Amino acid sequence: MKRAVYIALLSLLPFAGVAQRPLTPEAEKVKAAYDWLMKQPDFPENHMAFIKAFPDNKDHYIDVFTPHQFDQLYFQYDAYLAKYRELGRMYPKQVMPKCVSICKKLSLSDGPAGIMQETMMEVAGLNPEAFALELKKLKKNEQASVIAFLAGSPYNSQYQELIKSLEQLNETKIAQAMTNASAR
Repeated sequence: MKRAVYIALLSLLPFAGVAQRPLTPEAEKVKAAYDWLMKQPDFPENHMAFIKAFPDNKDHYIDVFTPHQFDQLYFQYDAYLAKYRELGRMYPKQVMPKCVSICKKLSLSDGPAGIMQETMMEVAGLNPEAFALELKKLKKNEQASVIAFLAGSPYNSQYQELIKSLEQLNETKIAQAMTNASAR
């Protein structure tokens, strides 16, 4: 019995140092805005503060939610990303630029990357005009990267609906690029 307890404690040692590491400035900013939002969830100012604090590119997103040492906000990423998606439903135009900026460099679709993929599909579906506008700001290869990331998602019905919405908005180049990507 003593040996089993000793082995269990030894197996936790690699995680002991991780738990004591301070948050990076990016993670601290997200955590502080989230905590404030949770205290006063009905204030639009707090919504905007959380959106503003949210990572604005893939590197920051990975560092905050899937760091190599599995610290920072990794163990709570579900709560943070669920709140971001919720705010994306309310403020798609404000959330879309960060989604696009993050997704243009993501390639995996599990864990936090998969949640961002799902968020992007949902927010783009709610406001395809904002999606098209943000895509047009990107270089061609970055546009292709975002489209490929979304085409590889398990949300094919949402993807097809987004294509239809873009066609209705006369965003035929983007719709065609998405159609081509889904055919691969």
